[in-house]
Parts: sequence; C-alpha cells; structure tokens
Amino acid sequence: MLRFEHRARGELQQDEGPCAAPDFATAEVRRLNASHLADFQHLLTGLDQPSRCARFGWAASDAALAAHANNAIASARIIFGVFHDRQLRGALEIYDGGAAGSAEVALIVAAAWRRRSFGWALLQSAMHWAAEIDAGPMRLIFSRHNWPMRHLTAKAAATFDIVLDEISAEITTPRIPLRLARRVPA
Repeated sequence: MLRFEHRARGELQQDEGPCAAPDFATAEVRRLNASHLADFQHLLTGLDQPSRCARFGWAASDAALAAHANNAIASARIIFGVFHDRQLRGALEIYDGGAAGSAEVALIVAAAWRRRSFGWALLQSAMHWAAEIDAGPMRLIFSRHNWPMRHLTAKAAATFDIVLDEISAEITTPRIPLRLARRVPA
C-alpha cells in the first residue's frame, strides 16, 4: 500500500516523517505584494530541479526565477501566499488572458512543505476570490504525470482536457453571496 493510502486510512504514526503531521491549521494565506518580493524570490530559487521543470517547463536558473518573481509581482492579477512560521511556503499566481476568458493559474509549494494541505489552502483562497469578484473560470496546466496536481484540481471539481503530455484543468467558480465569501487579508 502506498504512503498516501495509509495516510488516508489514518494509519500513519507521528514519527513517520514530515507528511504525518499536517500544518494546515497553523498556515495563513495572504495576498502577496511588492513587500513580499524577497520572500517570493526565495521560495522560487529554493525549488529543486524537478520542481522547476514541473512549474516552468524547464530547469530555470536562479536569475530567471528572480526575474519571474519580479514580473509576477508587477503583472499578475493577484498572488496568494501561504505562510507557516512567518515563512512563505507556497504561492499561487493568477493571470488574465487565458483561453476562452479563463484566468491562468500557477501553483507551487516548497518540496518540504507538500502534502500538508498548503496547496489546497491556496486553491481555496483563489476560488473564493474568483467567486467573490465573478472572475470566471480558472485554468491550471500541468504535466499529465503530476499526480498531486491531478488530485488537487479534482478536489476542486475541475474539468480536464488532455493535450499531448499536458493536462488543462478548468475550475469554474460559481458566484457566491458576499456574506458567505471568506476574505483574504491584504
């Protein structure tokens, strides 16, 4: 049985490594701005080569990642960050101009902090934000071999298109009444 199957059945013990104790309850999702640039650059340059390839499609250099962080802060419609112990552990970027009026979404969580529901916290914040402003659907594109992203987007009730070696997951966010929307602190 695979590790995540044991975890789903509640069979992992606390001493089985970092995946055994989710930190979702102590995580805080915030909107990133220019004051978070150094944190965002640090998160991106701390990615290992497989993570860089999965996120950017190539093994981006530290300089390219720092430039991406600068560009993202300046041009993304919104960026959410998940913090734990006052450190940025993951980020979700939303850009205008996707196919068929959808917003393009990119998500990354630092390798040591995966499988702790941080990606889900980021995606939920993005879904609430999109529903609150009636932003339309959100689209994530990732490798068909990226099983954690498949599970995450399926959890968000995404519809999937497979083209060559990539999956396009579209998440439709229904309009929700403002009184029910969860606000993300600035």
